[in-house]
Amino acid sequence: VEFLGTDLAETALFIHVGNGAVAIFPLDTLKGRLCLSEEDSGRCSAVGFDPLTAGIYLFRDLSPQWTLPCKVYCIGAPECVAAVDLNYDRSSMQLICQPNFVIDGFSESTCVLGVAYDFLTDCLIALDGDNGFWSLPLKDARFQEPIQENDDAHLEDLPED
Repeated sequence: VEFLGTDLAETALFIHVGNGAVAIFPLDTLKGRLCLSEEDSGRCSAVGFDPLTAGIYLFRDLSPQWTLPCKVYCIGAPECVAAVDLNYDRSSMQLICQPNFVIDGFSESTCVLGVAYDFLTDCLIALDGDNGFWSLPLKDARFQEPIQENDDAHLEDLPED
């Protein structure tokens, strides 16, 4: 379980409950519910959250099966929906980057160790398997056109965890 953040209006907590699933807890009731299931997230290994837009960033660790060890997908929050009522689904998932993370030197099977939001830089900061830092500037990612998936690793073809 990992705390992702609150929405900009601070009406709800977003929690990564594991394998890409995200739960939302409205602050007025604290009655949690899933707003993104494991299946809809593609069972991603790490999750980032954009408090400005309530967008969810899914870090899919592909190592060591694929040439590129990681893909980052974004699922934007539906417009004109209060944060406490948000639901995310796979239909709006877009590939936004393919960072060349380093695989850890022990198991050689993990390239994403963690992701966090940095308020000062407005970036998602990821720690790769070799303890290297990588940042995703959200001011750019929010308006980026999706990348076409043209290699051999499509989200729906990935092995189940």
